[in-house]
Amino acid sequence: MVQNQPLQDAIRVIDEEILKLNESTRRLRSERNDIVPISQLPPELLERIFQFVADDESREPKPLERINFSHVSHHWRDVALGTPTLWRIISLGFPDCLPDMLQRSKMADLILYAGPSLKSPKYTQTIQLALSHMERVCEINICLSPNRSEALDRMNELIGHFLKSAPRLRALSITSSNSSLICDMPLPSLPPSSTPCLRKLVLICHDFSDWDSKILTGLTYLKVHNISGRHSPSTHQVLDALRRLPALSYLDLSYVSVTLVGNTAYRGDPVNLAELKDLRLAGQPNDISFILAHVVINPSALIEINCVDRIGSRDRHVARPNVSRFFSSLSLFRNASEVPRPVYLNLETSYDKDGRIRLKLATYTTETSNLNSSTRSDRPQFSLNLCLNDVDVARAVDKADKLGHMFQRVVSLVQHASLRTLIWSSNGVIASDIMVDAFGCLPNIERISLSVDNRLPFINALMHKSSEYNSSPAACGPVILPRLHTLAFEGEALYPGTEDRALQSCLVERRERKAPLQKLIIPKPCWIMSNEDEALLREVVVNLEIKPFSAGRLSNVQTWKSAR
Repeated sequence: MVQNQPLQDAIRVIDEEILKLNESTRRLRSERNDIVPISQLPPELLERIFQFVADDESREPKPLERINFSHVSHHWRDVALGTPTLWRIISLGFPDCLPDMLQRSKMADLILYAGPSLKSPKYTQTIQLALSHMERVCEINICLSPNRSEALDRMNELIGHFLKSAPRLRALSITSSNSSLICDMPLPSLPPSSTPCLRKLVLICHDFSDWDSKILTGLTYLKVHNISGRHSPSTHQVLDALRRLPALSYLDLSYVSVTLVGNTAYRGDPVNLAELKDLRLAGQPNDISFILAHVVINPSALIEINCVDRIGSRDRHVARPNVSRFFSSLSLFRNASEVPRPVYLNLETSYDKDGRIRLKLATYTTETSNLNSSTRSDRPQFSLNLCLNDVDVARAVDKADKLGHMFQRVVSLVQHASLRTLIWSSNGVIASDIMVDAFGCLPNIERISLSVDNRLPFINALMHKSSEYNSSPAACGPVILPRLHTLAFEGEALYPGTEDRALQSCLVERRERKAPLQKLIIPKPCWIMSNEDEALLREVVVNLEIKPFSAGRLSNVQTWKSAR
């Protein structure tokens, strides 16, 4: 059917007007975008903002997030396309964007991300294109799929191609897409000449077993996590590997349990790790002490040690942890004069019904105003996490004696003269006389925060007197913790008739002995505190702070009230 010619002309005229209006709208929007403040930022500032985005390597990037920068305005697009570092982080899982990303990155160093999806043959062209730019690649991050053997074979082949000729590669990271599964895939055997600049190696959930590999030569950063028991390295293997890394500044084996090779002595000289700034180790106490006894560590390094004794009480054929040797090896470098002096100590002591003793210690060289360890976000200078199934301690009759003995050993690791703050939480009572011995080494402590279990023994320790006091009070000697001016009790309210009365007596006595407290922080009692009791506390303490009561063991509330 032939349409009416005048009608067609009218439609054409309207369509042309619509196109003109759309073009005018686009032009006006563009002009509006150009005059808003966000589009008038100096190019140098925009480049700096884009650089922050480019430096965020915490996760695999999505190209669209950066492509959007070029769609804000003409000014933003010009700056984005002129910033090669914005496009240098490339995910091979987005093959459609790869050519543009490589072109826009110009000659900038490249960071590649390769995921499990690359096992598919359709990514062959993408991989070939990436391989053609390997001379620019400075970092490779590979995520494996541990539950598919054919995918692992392909990824192993891919890693071999990537590393075959990577002259500028400085960092290699291989992780698993499932943190609960470990990839059983060896690293390709390549000569050091293929990766001459490699300095950083990260292997997570990867069964790395070749500790003699040439890839470990010349590294400054080594992080290995989650190796299965059958591939756990021996202490000799770790020491031999460290010997080839004299410039190592970061070592993290915190989820790798090393194993001691019988009683065989290590024949080599001590391994010098003078450049080490951060050390994280995990394993049995005997294994850790063996390694520490054969390395020379930078005294100012941040050190984190996790010792978990996995030997059951019935495993009589296995060598028991040598606690004395373990603490002796720690003392070798913790008490050196070059070690930064700690001013803040966070301590946790506990034992459970099975007799396992748990000790956590963290020292800091900087103070904090709040007596709450959970508010700290900085790394401790030295941290120790110790869990022992059994401790063979002479003259220790029960679990409390063993915990007290270990408490003394842990406190002895700290340089005491500089300590100002102690945060101590405990599940398990430490005897007062042990506290006196331990805290006698803390002459300059000023602030203490204490949990429920050891409040009464600690109060008794503060009132400690020498044996000559009854016959000659002037000869009682210096008071325990003479500089203590702030004391905080955490958790439940003080028990009426015991802790509260003991605290009042302690405060009065310390004032008489010229060592009064200036500030006392206690939980709000769940009973009605008498005016006389509160007045007495305020009389002997300059600043009394009663925190709101948070119900702990609520069953005790009615008991306390009925006792009143």
